[in-house]
Amino acid sequence: MAKKITDLELKKIKRLYKKGYSPLKISYELDRNIVTIRKKIKELGLSKGK
Repeated sequence: MAKKITDLELKKIKRLYKKGYSPLKISYELDRNIVTIRKKIKELGLSKGK
């Protein structure tokens, strides 16, 4: 089972996304699955919406 995303990781996702990093690049930075990163971006209300 995958480890839960920590508050520190959530802050880093938010900071990197606002800097313009793509979900793929953030997933590499945090060594996480891109699907998980996209889900968290959406949950944080950061997604641009298509």
